[in-house]
Amino acid sequence: TLRRFVAIPSISADKSYADHCWQAARFIATTCELLGCQTKMATSQGKGGHGVDFPIVIARMCANAKGTAHWTGDHLPNHPSEAMPGGRECVVVYGHYDVAYAQHDADWKSDPFEMTGRDGYLYGRGVSDDK
Repeated sequence: TLRRFVAIPSISADKSYADHCWQAARFIATTCELLGCQTKMATSQGKGGHGVDFPIVIARMCANAKGTAHWTGDHLPNHPSEAMPGGRECVVVYGHYDVAYAQHDADWKSDPFEMTGRDGYLYGRGVSDDK
C-alpha cells in the first residue's frame, strides 16, 4: 500500500539510508510483479550520492500474450525498441523513489514518514514527488 511505501525513509543523500533505498526498490519491484510485470534490479554502480550503489528497478509489462518474450541473462535493454519483440512501440514510465531528508518540525504537522489524511489530502514524504 502507499502507506507502507511512504513509511520507508528512502533518503538517497545520506548513505546511512542505503538499506532503506533497497527496501523501497524491492517494494516497487514486488508491486510491479503483482501487476504482472517482469522486473530486474540493477544498480547505479556507485554513481549515486556518496559512491553508494543505489538500486534501479526496471519493469516490463506486455499488453498481450503475443508480447511475452522474456529477458534472459543479465542483458538489460539499452533502447525501448530492444524491450519489445518486433520493435513495436512501447511506453516508458520514468520516476524515482528516493526522497529528500525531512524532520518533524514546524513545517510538518505530522511525522513525514507516516502517511496522514487531513482536509481531503494525503500528507507524507514523497507522496507528490515521486512515491
